[in-house]
Amino acid sequence: MRQLRIFDDRVAADTLRDALFVQGIQTTLNETREGGFSLWVHDEEELATARAIAEEFELHPRAPRFAEASKVADGQRRAQTQSEKKSRHRTLEAAEVLRSEERQRPPVTVEIALVCVLVFALMNSAHGDKVTSLLSIQGHGTTIALGTWGGSGLFGNVLSGEVWRLVTPIFLHFGILHLVFNLSWLWVFGKTLEGSLGSLRFAWMVLLLGVFSNVLQYVATVSPFFGGMSGVIYGLFGYLWMRGRFDPRVSYGLPGSTVMIMIGWYVLCLTGIVGAVANGAHTGGLVLGALWGYLASGDLRRRLLR
Repeated sequence: MRQLRIFDDRVAADTLRDALFVQGIQTTLNETREGGFSLWVHDEEELATARAIAEEFELHPRAPRFAEASKVADGQRRAQTQSEKKSRHRTLEAAEVLRSEERQRPPVTVEIALVCVLVFALMNSAHGDKVTSLLSIQGHGTTIALGTWGGSGLFGNVLSGEVWRLVTPIFLHFGILHLVFNLSWLWVFGKTLEGSLGSLRFAWMVLLLGVFSNVLQYVATVSPFFGGMSGVIYGLFGYLWMRGRFDPRVSYGLPGSTVMIMIGWYVLCLTGIVGAVANGAHTGGLVLGALWGYLASGDLRRRLLR
């Protein structure tokens, strides 16, 4: 940066500075100790051009081009200020979006998905049979005595203290397509609900939906050979569907295409065309989730108060 001129008059210094600004020459104006004004050119390569303009200004300070340059410079500076404000605003908006996304990241949904992937890997390892038996609602090595409870009857392992078995079947997946399908819908529904309800309430919802759908499937089939997240997924779907439809206070809702896909798949599974499917878990999750969502919507209370 090089000094160009020193002025006693601030108006003259500003006028020359404006003329240089219009020519694309960046300058800085400083007040001196003696009360004058020192004009500095930022880029030394532009110093020769700046000196030529300064010499012309000294000879003809009232020339129309210098008066016009001040008007043009004012307009350009205002436009530049607005552009900088918009740029800062966009930067702040982008930062806020990132912070919002960080706040909305669904940790419980992610953790459940990771557990499913880990369990799937263990199921396909050398100890896969043991893992599957340990996480099923009843150990696979026992024969269930129909009509009885505990011991060798229904819920024998659970009633003997292995209460985790009421939940853990949701982590079992029998094939990569089964896993990918369920985790895809878990992400779609889970991130919305966890962001709305909070992680703790969402975790309790998954737990209750899992237990209810597992128990209904086990009682309906009297077989421990089932698993998967689909009962929970249908519960989340049912909750979102009913809450979004009947509660004007919430901002979320499910597209009609999603409802058609989920109901269509539910009906298709009931026909048996797609093979052995945990229809009891699907039904249990859907009924509980839909009822839960409807009651949470407040629609019933509003109807009763009319």
